[in-house]
Amino acid sequence: MGKTTDMLLDAAQAALDGKPEVLQACVARIRELCVNNAKATLDHFEIPEAEGALALQEVTSKVGALLGGLDNYLQGVSLLKDLSPRTLDAILSNGERICASVLAAVLSAVVRHFGDVSGSGNSPSSPSPPGALAAKAVKAMRPGLLSPLCVEATAFMCTDDSFGQAHVDFNATRSQLLELANSWPSGTLPVFTGFIGRSKSGATTTLGRNGSDYSAALIAAALRAEQLIINTDVPGVFTADPRLVPDAFPVPKMSYTEAIELSIYGSKIFHPKTMLPLMKHGVPMVIRNTTDAPGAPSTVIKDNLSPLRRNNASAASMAESGSSDEGDSDDGLKPLRSSPPSKLWTQALRSPSMLGVSRLVDSSPELSPRECHRAHVDAKAADAEVGAVCVASLEDLSFITLRAEIGDDGSTEGPEVAVRAMRALAQGKVRCIWSDQRSGNDASILVRRGDRVEAASLLRKEFSDLRLMELSATEPVTLLSLVPKQGASRVAAAARFFAPLSKANVKIHRVVCGASTSSISCVIDAEETGLAVRTIHEAFNFSRIAVSLVILGNNRTARGLLEKLQQMRNEGSNSRQFMDFRVCAVVTHNGPLVLGKLAPVPSDDKPSVALDANGLDLAEVLAALNEEDDHNSAAAMQEVQNWRETYDLIETAVLPGLRRMTRPVLVDCNACASRRGSGIQASGSKALASCYLHCLKHGIRLAVSNSATLNVFAGALRHFSHGQAQSSPSASTPLPVDLLQQRRGLLRYDSATAAGLPLLQAIRDQLYSGKRVSVVQGTFSATLGLILDRVSRGGLTLREATEEAYKLGITEPLITSDLAGLDTVEKLRVVAFSMGIDLPEDCVELQPLVPMSALEGAMTVAAVFEALDVFDKAEKFSQRAAAAFQAGRRWRFIATLELHAGPDRKGIGVGDGHHGRATARAKVRVEEVGEDHFAFPNRGQEIACALWEDFPFNEGDGIVARTSWGGAAPLVLRGPGAGKAAGEGALSDVVRLVDFL
Repeated sequence: MGKTTDMLLDAAQAALDGKPEVLQACVARIRELCVNNAKATLDHFEIPEAEGALALQEVTSKVGALLGGLDNYLQGVSLLKDLSPRTLDAILSNGERICASVLAAVLSAVVRHFGDVSGSGNSPSSPSPPGALAAKAVKAMRPGLLSPLCVEATAFMCTDDSFGQAHVDFNATRSQLLELANSWPSGTLPVFTGFIGRSKSGATTTLGRNGSDYSAALIAAALRAEQLIINTDVPGVFTADPRLVPDAFPVPKMSYTEAIELSIYGSKIFHPKTMLPLMKHGVPMVIRNTTDAPGAPSTVIKDNLSPLRRNNASAASMAESGSSDEGDSDDGLKPLRSSPPSKLWTQALRSPSMLGVSRLVDSSPELSPRECHRAHVDAKAADAEVGAVCVASLEDLSFITLRAEIGDDGSTEGPEVAVRAMRALAQGKVRCIWSDQRSGNDASILVRRGDRVEAASLLRKEFSDLRLMELSATEPVTLLSLVPKQGASRVAAAARFFAPLSKANVKIHRVVCGASTSSISCVIDAEETGLAVRTIHEAFNFSRIAVSLVILGNNRTARGLLEKLQQMRNEGSNSRQFMDFRVCAVVTHNGPLVLGKLAPVPSDDKPSVALDANGLDLAEVLAALNEEDDHNSAAAMQEVQNWRETYDLIETAVLPGLRRMTRPVLVDCNACASRRGSGIQASGSKALASCYLHCLKHGIRLAVSNSATLNVFAGALRHFSHGQAQSSPSASTPLPVDLLQQRRGLLRYDSATAAGLPLLQAIRDQLYSGKRVSVVQGTFSATLGLILDRVSRGGLTLREATEEAYKLGITEPLITSDLAGLDTVEKLRVVAFSMGIDLPEDCVELQPLVPMSALEGAMTVAAVFEALDVFDKAEKFSQRAAAAFQAGRRWRFIATLELHAGPDRKGIGVGDGHHGRATARAKVRVEEVGEDHFAFPNRGQEIACALWEDFPFNEGDGIVARTSWGGAAPLVLRGPGAGKAAGEGALSDVVRLVDFL
């Protein structure tokens, strides 16, 4: 019966506007909706046709009578051209009357049918689930079947004459309701009309927003019901808005105070006034989904008092109101005969669906932790010290700042600034959500965005006698609130609330004090609402740590990551680590692989890719990627890859969906073309940078596993931040480059330098521990390490060793970038970038393994191998490497990065790079090393890195290779540099990103 009230409003407006055709259409839709819903419900419970026809006839008769009375009111409005609040209340009251009449008639038919069946013992041989459920319910009602009865609230709900928002006289209402209830025959099942009441003058009134729930709460409190059940379209009060947090779930239990705070701070599931009668009389509320089966998750709202404290509180409350339990027997009322108080429930049906009838005969709906999904809640959320209930967001607000001038004598208006402002808004009937006074002459006010113009006008008028130095508004803003558990530590909760917001760089305009001693709120920009709500929801570990991944690229790193995730899933590692990695999509140069297959690239104005929120089948994804395997495609040998379209697709079609998922992470394993020799493509680099910055802006974590790709991003930032973008028509829109500094914690690229080795983390640890780093060295290329090892140790030719590396899939798509040392240079630039240092090409001395001149013209893989044969024979490369091995020496391709914080300061400390005090120069070449060298033990695809605090410089050469080391020993890291290690390194980046917030 949804939208009935809206249709009644439309009908009233049509009558006022003199539009009879619109009026008749609204009334006809209401009539049709009632009959169709009744018929559908009877069919759902398989009521025989003859019995159903009688029930429908009863429904049609009752609805017709009510609509006849409604038509009289509408005709009066049409004739008088007047729609007073009193008349509007009379018109709107028909919605509840119609719904209650239909529900009572349908309930009567169901009880009659299944009562006869259960009584005769001739139940259907195989009843449908709905039929079996109804039969079980009716059987549980015996002896003495319930008799549904439609009860008009105007018969007992006593209100004042405030039409549209009437106030209820609870004592008078309770007295009349109890008297009415004692007149019902035994077994009566009352179906109350909510939302409406009767004034002392006899006029029909309405109770305003959430009036139906408020009516149910008043009835439950008056009858001392065991509990109040609200059947609605959601299974309870969620930990956050499910539209913003996909893994939000119903809170199993919460207190009245928590519920009231939550409704004040933005929850629309109930109104604060609904809680008041329940709270005063100790009646629990259960919020559940109408269509859910018994035992499904729901929310129970009740106090947290012990029985003794509850009795004392109840006695104090009754003493204050002048009533008591003992007094009930003196008011001349008889005990209720319909059912004992312990079994009397009040159920408010927002939708007259018969699927909720089983709740009438259930035992206590209070659910166990297991039934309420508590198995998915991290233990820290149950900790009373920082336990939280919900994250709420009250949106579309305006933040008004008011500041008056200080007098010549230094005097101010003092507290009167805030007082006068609040008084002016109240007189103008503008609701003030929150206000604060920082000092004697200023105040801050939070109002609905739609009230901002009226509020500003009222404030200017109020302070016309005082010069206003500032009257400004920031909009739209959101009031973000955390409602902790009762008894939670405010300090601990505040620390966990604000720390992740700071890490995510969410701008906070003002911290707001809550209504209780523990609630925490702040005012933030509306565009950051989704990021802030998800961040807080994650920080309080409301749910198991689910991580939504989109992987870009099809290479050894991407497949290694997927294989590792599949291995963890098969071994159950996810459950042990409380992390659930879900690969929602994989995007390659051929398009997005989603829902287990290659999806067509969207071509409309607003393209979108349907991501799999539950995660793809990893075995199917790996099979599809192995078939595609773009590593060996002919396009991979092109000097400049066409990656601009790929990043445009990611930004426009993938990221909008990804940012709405739980802990979204984009893992970029794609390999863009090297900058050296090809330059920066303005359009391509900007597409990549725009995609990355989109991630940072919207809180999508970004893991980059390829050094060349990251350097394209870094280069684009430098390029556009210096205004050079304006020279290109394709770069007319400036990039928000400051985001990188603001949200650096959302970007991780450790795997782009040393695969699975924690090199960048080791550098951070060295610097943050107060040490200096003077030199970073490493054999960063697993490809060149394998080639040199096979040539030296295995006796292979240069071509044979390179072919082996290529077949293993550890080379770059452009194999020449490995052989020429360009990939190693890119990784060295990433190391410098991590410390805030730019490493331009003129500061890098590169001596390639194979000179570019030897590879000139080699545009295919086969041509590269032929060129290597020619080079090897001409330079006797293999012979010289083997001879060095026989002499106990090793050839290693070593990159050395020398760092200075000034002309006379070798090495850098923490902050030197990011504050522009550091410079760097590098040398990349093949070196012959002995046993005492850190890279000597390397075998196969192993790589090694060394951090020097006190490097033995040769003053004459600057950077030299030494076979005998002096000074302090370096910190050495060693491990596999390709294969599964690359995928594991990417996964490590993902884990650190998730842990960061």
